[in-house]
Amino acid sequence: MFLLLNLLTIYFKIHTKKGIEICKVTVVDSKCNVVYDEYCLPTTDIIDYSTIWSGIKEEHLKNVTKTTEEMRNDLLALFNKDTILVGHGLGSDLMLLKIFHSKVIDTLILYPHNRGLPLRRSLKDIAKTELRRDIQNGDGHDSKEDAEVTMRLLLRKL
Repeated sequence: MFLLLNLLTIYFKIHTKKGIEICKVTVVDSKCNVVYDEYCLPTTDIIDYSTIWSGIKEEHLKNVTKTTEEMRNDLLALFNKDTILVGHGLGSDLMLLKIFHSKVIDTLILYPHNRGLPLRRSLKDIAKTELRRDIQNGDGHDSKEDAEVTMRLLLRKL
């Protein structure tokens, strides 16, 4: 038996003095139930919240005390070597979290651009064409919605 989790962080990064850092992680299980949904503080001063892409605003981090290291430890407690991680552009997210994992499924690979690499389809485009679902409208992205859509795209492909 395997555990299928969706670790989706790609849209929940902000720009800091050190570059791009993780600021929120949402994890759903194979039934699209949220099992983890947390913000964490960046390691240095924030330059740009990139709200249009991240959905994160200054007020979201107002009372946050969790560090990136604590978030990483939380995630490592959620899965083991047999867990399959699912995401959209997951490689860079795992790198930012300093997590190496060998069982990864990426919807960027499952749903390639029709003109091939290096072009990549957005999650919004894939959701619209494959699930007939309109996502990422309004005030930035919603990590729960993106995580659920990513999992549904995998389940559809399976």
